[in-house]
Amino acid sequence: MRAFSNILAIAGLAVAVSAANLPAAVNRMAVNAGCNDAKITHTSHVLVGTKQVTRTGLSCTLKRMVAREPSEATIATDPVHVCGQSCTTSCSNVSGILPPTSEDCETISQAIEIFKNQGPSSFVAQPQTMETLAFGTCSYMFVNFSNGPLEFCWEDMATTCATAGAACFPPHQPFSPQGWCTGSGGLWAAGASHS
Repeated sequence: MRAFSNILAIAGLAVAVSAANLPAAVNRMAVNAGCNDAKITHTSHVLVGTKQVTRTGLSCTLKRMVAREPSEATIATDPVHVCGQSCTTSCSNVSGILPPTSEDCETISQAIEIFKNQGPSSFVAQPQTMETLAFGTCSYMFVNFSNGPLEFCWEDMATTCATAGAACFPPHQPFSPQGWCTGSGGLWAAGASHS
């Protein structure tokens, strides 16, 4: 993995962390995504000016697991590229009653620019995992509901999560605290939420 000049490498693996020891906001995001037994697989921090955005990877047993079509990959261990795929937006109230502040979500979008411009343009999410980016009141999430690894582009993460949020957060009325965009066949979902 390429070293990022403005990423603080606090990437200690905490694989054995139980849901009871998760930070409250991360645990809430996991539960809201249908992941009740979350374990942290990796954590790192990205500086956006003086603001610190936290990237957390979680593994869990997801309630909405779906079987992947055999034609989606030639080898079971090859990640399926889902960048650029369309998704369907929905809103949810499971994360509370307040939406995140737009400034906090914009900070996450700026962190994604750092990821895509200074490192690989995509990331791989293993089966039954979720990737989260959190700052202040806002969280962006990607969830892999399939039974194989999925590759998702950072640019799509920024666009999809912002689009899901715009469909559900103010000034949209009635507003919701969480917006999801679910990929075709329910293999994956990306969204924005109050953290």
